[in-house]
Amino acid sequence: MARIVKILLLSTALVSTAGFATWQGARVSAALTEETETAVSRRGGGSGGRPGRGTREAAAQGEVVDIATAQATTMQPVSIAYGRITAPRSAQVAAAVSGEVAFVKEGLRDGALVEAGDVLFKIDDAEAASTLREAEISQRAAEAALENDRRRVNELSEELVLLEEQLEIAQAELERTRPLVDRGLSGVAALDAARSSELSARQGLVAQKASISAAENEVAQGEIAVEQAVLAVERAERALADHEVVAPIDGEFSGSAPLAGQSVTTAAIGEIVDLTQLEARLELSQAALSRITGADGRAIPLEVELRRPSGDVRALARIDRLALDTSTDDSESSVAIATLLAEQGARLRPGDFVEARILEEALDGVVALPVSAVSPEGRVVFVEAGQAVFETVEVIRASGDEVFVEGGIAGRSYVVTPGAELTDGQAVMAQTEGAAEGEDSPAGQNGERPRAGRDGARGGEAGGRPETRPADAPAADRGEG
Repeated sequence: MARIVKILLLSTALVSTAGFATWQGARVSAALTEETETAVSRRGGGSGGRPGRGTREAAAQGEVVDIATAQATTMQPVSIAYGRITAPRSAQVAAAVSGEVAFVKEGLRDGALVEAGDVLFKIDDAEAASTLREAEISQRAAEAALENDRRRVNELSEELVLLEEQLEIAQAELERTRPLVDRGLSGVAALDAARSSELSARQGLVAQKASISAAENEVAQGEIAVEQAVLAVERAERALADHEVVAPIDGEFSGSAPLAGQSVTTAAIGEIVDLTQLEARLELSQAALSRITGADGRAIPLEVELRRPSGDVRALARIDRLALDTSTDDSESSVAIATLLAEQGARLRPGDFVEARILEEALDGVVALPVSAVSPEGRVVFVEAGQAVFETVEVIRASGDEVFVEGGIAGRSYVVTPGAELTDGQAVMAQTEGAAEGEDSPAGQNGERPRAGRDGARGGEAGGRPETRPADAPAADRGEG
């Protein structure tokens, strides 16, 4: 009997232990289930909440992407270039001779405005003036001597006419005497006298001609002497003028003005710059140069906005021509020359470093895409029937954070920032802007969502003029190849 009671007590203990273990396991299982349901509920799960999208469900419905619609617009391309302001009309200010300064223009100083013909300063010219007076006296003497020689030639010429008449008379007398002597009506002595008179007249005529020739030679020498005297006077006048430093052009004087009584040399003391005709020499890439060159090889007269890097000075200019620049090294490079407009020219100074925004010809009907939507190879991911479609587009230009392509894709939906894991033909759906984190929903026929960013800023004007942006940055100019 005792043995039976012992067996019953042992069985009761085993049953109690098994029941406790079962109860404890049920408690643990309930706790795990409750934690799992709580986590699912936090992600939008559960029977009464919105179904969440786990990894497996998202894969089934499609990749979540940001989608926008391509819109046609008008592009105002802008090329950025850098260069310096130059003054094509300038003149050095320097004396032609050394000496002591005798006169200085009133108000002549650095930055003073001068006009062409103004005497800036004068060197002591007493000796040069004396030389000029001596040359002028010599010229007058030479001219007087020449006048006498010419008068002598005239007198001898008049005497020659008389001698020619005397010779004619003597010859006529000789002709009358000969027949008389032959007939015995006159003696031989009369014939001899006629011959002698004719010979004397002939000799006088020859001598007169010789005198005239000598006088004409003197006239020729006198003319040479006068010419030499005139040249001497001109040299003296130039020497005297060299003592005056005259402004050759209108402009601004830049330099150190001399003082009266100061000794100066022929070295330049300053410069006059015409600030109304400034130019900007702009260095451009070959791609940018090709865009401002017309079919005839000449520069297109495009407008240019110039400014100093500090931004405190701005000016307007216009492309005028293309030129070769050999100032940097042995090689030649093309530069664009922009002429500053007259009303803006005084704002910038020669030597200023400037940034130039060249406003190129507008392009109508192009499509602006964000840089993130276009791959370096020009590939864009479009969305058709909820699937990604990879296509290569023709890139025209890049401008800042936008890429402009041909307008044939206007109205098509594209992925704003395609990820590296996105593949051609993969199902995609739009990410809803403003939804809670982890919540996505389709919108539109292709899963597109409305954009309040760049497209919204344009106000839906497909042909509107976008904001001008720098278009020549090397890192962004995909259109240059």
